[in-house]
Amino acid sequence: MKDIINARSFNALLGFLIVVQVTFLIIIASLLIAPVISPDVHLLSSVSTAFLFLLCMPLSLYLHRTSTNKDQRALFLSLFFTFLLLAIAALLWYFLPQVLNYPWLVPAAKALCISAYIPVLLTFLYLIRKKRKAIKPNAYAFIVFFNITAALTILLFVAMNYYAGRSDAFSVLVFTISIILDIAILSLGSMLAATSMENQLPYVLSVPLCFYLFSLAGDGLSLLAYLGLYDTIGYTQFFYDGMVVFAGLALLIIALGNVKVTTIEEVNKKLYDAKSLMSDLVMQSPDAICIFDVDGRPVQANNAFIRLTSKIQDDVLGKLDLFRDAELLIKGSNKTVAELRNGDIAFYEGVAPLSAGGGDIKYYRIKFFPMYDSDRIVTSYIVMMADVTDSKKYEEKLRAAKNEAELYLDLMSHDINNMDQIAMGFLEMVLDRPELSRETKELIAKPLEALESSTNLIKNVKKLQKTKVNGQKLYAMELGQVLHDVIRGFSNIPGREVTITEALAGDCRVMANELLSDVFSSLIGNAIKHSNGHVAINVHMDKVQENGKRFCRIRVEDDGPGIPDERKDSIFNRFQKGSARAGGKGLGLYLVKTLVETFHGTVSVEDRIPGESGKGSRFIVMLPAVE
Repeated sequence: MKDIINARSFNALLGFLIVVQVTFLIIIASLLIAPVISPDVHLLSSVSTAFLFLLCMPLSLYLHRTSTNKDQRALFLSLFFTFLLLAIAALLWYFLPQVLNYPWLVPAAKALCISAYIPVLLTFLYLIRKKRKAIKPNAYAFIVFFNITAALTILLFVAMNYYAGRSDAFSVLVFTISIILDIAILSLGSMLAATSMENQLPYVLSVPLCFYLFSLAGDGLSLLAYLGLYDTIGYTQFFYDGMVVFAGLALLIIALGNVKVTTIEEVNKKLYDAKSLMSDLVMQSPDAICIFDVDGRPVQANNAFIRLTSKIQDDVLGKLDLFRDAELLIKGSNKTVAELRNGDIAFYEGVAPLSAGGGDIKYYRIKFFPMYDSDRIVTSYIVMMADVTDSKKYEEKLRAAKNEAELYLDLMSHDINNMDQIAMGFLEMVLDRPELSRETKELIAKPLEALESSTNLIKNVKKLQKTKVNGQKLYAMELGQVLHDVIRGFSNIPGREVTITEALAGDCRVMANELLSDVFSSLIGNAIKHSNGHVAINVHMDKVQENGKRFCRIRVEDDGPGIPDERKDSIFNRFQKGSARAGGKGLGLYLVKTLVETFHGTVSVEDRIPGESGKGSRFIVMLPAVE
C-alpha cells in the first residue's frame, strides 16, 4: 500500500513537472518569436498570445471532445470559440498594426474582443435555462436586479465622467460594454456553480469565472485610464495577459487530471487481487480442482482434490505429476494427455471409476484443459473432478429399466400379437359358418372386436416407441395426397353408415414421414367409433399464416356425441379416452399429439358448433408448410 501511495505522489509530481515544462517552452518560444515580429511588442503580450494558440485553443477543443458530460462539452466548446476570437484580436491589436503599419486595426481588434464574450454568455444562458428549476426564484430575481443595477450605475458613472473631460469615445464605449458583460458572466457563472454542486461542473466553471474576473480588473483599469481619471493603462496588460496564462494552465491541469496513469505497483495489485480471487474460488469449490504448471507439477489443489487423490498417491502436491500419473486418474489417458500437452486437442473430458476405499467404486467426471496467456502460450493446466457416482447409478438403473421395457414390448409385439392373430383367425372362421344364429355371431364378434383393439394398441405402442426412442427422419410430403388416401381407406366400413366429405384447397407440402397418415386415421377412426348410427365427417385443408409463418391447417369435424368441455384439456393425455366406447385404445389421441409434435406442429379440439359440445367435435391440426 505504501508503494501505491508513493506511486500516486509521483504521478502528481509528474503532472506538475509537465505544467512547468509546457509553461517554460511557451515562454521561450515567445522570447524567440517576439523580436522577429516587432521589438516594440510587450513580452507578456507575446506569452499570452502563445498561450492562446498553443494551450487554450487546443486544450479546450480536446476537453470538449473527450468530456462525457453534455454541460461540460458545451462549456469547453464556448471557451474554444472565445479563445479563437481573442487570438485573432491579439494579432490585430499587438502584431499586425506594427508589422503592416495599419493603426486602424486596433479599433477593429477592440470590437472583436466584445464579440468574444458572446459564446460563453450564450452557453451560460442556455445552462441557466436548463437548470431553471434548481434555481430559487428569489436568487434568480436578485441576479437580474444586481446586473441591471450594476449596468445602470456604470453607465451613469461613465456618462458623468465622459462629459466632464476629453476622452476616447470609442475606447470608453468598448470597455464600458466589456465591464457590463464581465459582471453578467460572473453573476451567471456563480449561479450555475451554486446549483451544480452534485457534479464536476463547478470545478470547470472556475476557469471562466477566474478568467473573467481578471478581465473585469483589466477592463476597469482601462476604462479609468481612457476616461482620464487615473494613469492605470500600464497595469492593464498584466491582467489581460495573466487571465490568458491562468486559463491555459487551468485547462492543462484539468486535461492532465483526466489522464489515468497506471503504475507497475497498481498493475501488480490488480494481478494479486485476481490471483487471490481465483485461489478462493478453487479452494471453496465442492469439486476437486488442481492447477498444474507447464511441466505437470501441481501448484495449487483444494482439499477435495487432495482427499480424492491421496487414496491414489500420498503427498499429492509433492509427488503427483500430471503427465506421468494421468493413467492413475483415467485408465488409458496417457496418450490423450500427451496430445493435450502438444496442443493437438483443446481439452479432454471423460468419466472414470476410482477406488473410494473399502472396496467401493466412485465415478468422477474429469476435465483436463490448458490456460493461455495473451500470446496464446500455455501457462498452466487445470484438472477438475466432479463426483457423478449417483448420476452413474441412476443412468445404469434407467438403462436396465429401458432394457426391461423393451423386453416387455418385444414380448407384447411378437408373442402376444401372434396369439391375438391366431385367436382372431379362429373366431373369423367360426363366424363364417352359416349354421350359427345371429345371437351367436354377435357374441363371437365381441371378443373379436376386443382382439382387434388389442392389436391396434400394440401397433400404437410400437409407433410411440419408434418415435420416442429412435427419432424420426422427416422429408417433404404432399399433405393432400396423404389425406385423400386415408379417406379412401374408410370408404367401406361393414355395418356402419359413414359419410366422409373432403375439401382440400390446393396442395400443401409439410415435413413429415410415413406415420403422418396415422394422425388422420386415428382422428377419423375415433369419430366413427365414438358415434352411433350414421355419422358425417368433414375433412378440410387450407393454408393460413400465423406470426409471420405459413401453416397447413387440417380440420376434421364430425356430428357425433362430441367431447364435454371439462375433458377437452386432457383428451390428448396418455390413457385418456374420448368416451366409454373407446375401450382399449387410450393411446390413440396421445399418439396423434406425439406424432404432430414430432412434425413440429400442434393439435387442438373444439366444438363443431361453438358452445354446443354435444353436437360434434372439430380437431384442428397445424403443420408448418414448406415450399
